Formats: sequence, C-alpha cells, structure tokens
Amino acid sequence: MHGRYPTTLAELAVPVPGALRLPPHVLRYRSDASGYRLSFSDWLVQHEASESRPFEANK
Repeated sequence: MHGRYPTTLAELAVPVPGALRLPPHVLRYRSDASGYRLSFSDWLVQHEASESRPFEANK
C-alpha cells in the first residue's frame, strides 16, 4: 500500500491477526528490499509466510 514493507510490526496501522493468541516474543518478523518473512514456532513445527507464500508448516 505504501510501496514498502514496515520495518517492524508495530508500524502497522491495524492489529496483527492472532496477536491476542500468540505471546509477542513468539511472532518473528523481518523485512528487506525484496519482501518480508513472518514466522512462529513451537518445539515441533515452524510456521512461516512471506510476501509470495502463505503460511506453511515445516518440521
């Protein structure tokens, strides 16, 4: 919408879906010139999404 991905999730004007269910330290986000990665994991599975892929689960 603004031609770039935010540096942090706190820059978003809307709440992050799932933020009430996930402790803040569990959700990881990073962005760079080519896009972003959003992930969270537990002891068994990592879930990751990017600008070109919806969430996927990986063992």
